[in-house]
Amino acid sequence: MPPDYHMIGMIGVSVRLAVGITLALAGILKCAKRPDLAPIARSLGVPLGSWFSSVVPLLAAVEIILGGWLIVGGWSQIALAATLVLLTTFTIVLITTSRRGYRGACACFGALDSHQVGATQHLRNGVLLLGTTFVLVEGLNFEWVNAAVWEVPKITIPTTFAMLIVASILYRMSSEIEAFLRR
Repeated sequence: MPPDYHMIGMIGVSVRLAVGITLALAGILKCAKRPDLAPIARSLGVPLGSWFSSVVPLLAAVEIILGGWLIVGGWSQIALAATLVLLTTFTIVLITTSRRGYRGACACFGALDSHQVGATQHLRNGVLLLGTTFVLVEGLNFEWVNAAVWEVPKITIPTTFAMLIVASILYRMSSEIEAFLRR
């Protein structure tokens, strides 16, 4: 365990693990239940060609690789920077499609994610961006950001799962409330 590991370190590693698990889960769900990204692409004005069918598997692979890297640890600064770029791109796409009137599903977690793009998805991405930025910046000062998952104190794992459970419940509730208010 790194010598400078403390409460901020535990929170940082938990956030790193939570972002990694979220990314890996998004990639796995895209593989399991492939979403139709064509409506999103059309709303962005992206021409659909034969290349388009490879977009979902490529996105899923990137999410699984980055998620796994963040979970395992080691050279995490590189994975965090790449995750920041990926999440920023996803957020820009969501905001742009919303502004252009797209009212379909987000497809962030494959075809299982059936909620219409809205404030909840923007907020979720904002939280993921803030968490990733926090860990990236704090990791410049503390070595713990690169700690392998098996090197962190045991309390870190339950803390991470508690964060994910609370976040999942809040996300689901806010998605349902937002859907209800749209009716």
